[in-house]
Amino acid sequence: MRFEDILEGTELPEFVFPVTASAIAVGAIATNDYETVHHDKAAAEASGVPNIFMNILTTNGLVQRFVGEWGAGRQDPKDQDQAGRAKLCGRHHADQRQSQPCQYGRR
Repeated sequence: MRFEDILEGTELPEFVFPVTASAIAVGAIATNDYETVHHDKAAAEASGVPNIFMNILTTNGLVQRFVGEWGAGRQDPKDQDQAGRAKLCGRHHADQRQSQPCQYGRR
């Protein structure tokens, strides 16, 4: 998929992710964010919010996952390797040396 292929108004598929207290706390810990508002309801309430909330790094990771899965599913098959991964350039493939030029036309 290329940027030019995305049209305004394109309907995106639903992305389901169960937002639980555990998922919020684990996401914060995984990104080294130990702020109490991400795992302690009393601390969150004391800061003026009604409950714990997901940190921005976890939110960004979920958005990246959604866009990556959506975009990869719409790729032209010639832009994928045999395993279905997007072909980026030689330095991203273990079977090619970094010194080789990009054979896929992308940098």
